[in-house]
Amino acid sequence: MEGSRGSRNGVTALAMVLGAGALLVLACQRGPEVLDGGTGLVPWWIPLVAAALAIGVAELGLAPDFASSPLAWPLVGALLLATGWAALPLAVDVQRLLGAGGVNWWGLALRLLLLGATAAALVPLATAVRARRR
Repeated sequence: MEGSRGSRNGVTALAMVLGAGALLVLACQRGPEVLDGGTGLVPWWIPLVAAALAIGVAELGLAPDFASSPLAWPLVGALLLATGWAALPLAVDVQRLLGAGGVNWWGLALRLLLLGATAAALVPLATAVRARRR
């Protein structure tokens, strides 16, 4: 059990570092090309909300009773929605990477950081749900 808690702490730290990295990219680079590859799909506040939710869900996921609280699943749903919306321009990034034009590396880094932070934030919650079912 102690090893599981230690790995949950490590994954939570990873989610926080990736979320903070996304916030740092947003603080340094705020052009439309960074936010959504120039497509106009992503408002400026969506990646900010996704990063904040990833950090919050990661921290709350360490609480033993968070998975069963009424706050857990709306927060997870909001996190998945915000991250999915912020990651929509990945298709544009891949298309540019494979051929047609230059890739905005800051924007690609932002989207990958958000996806990584979201995945890492959900691990402690999934672990708690799995342990509860046993």
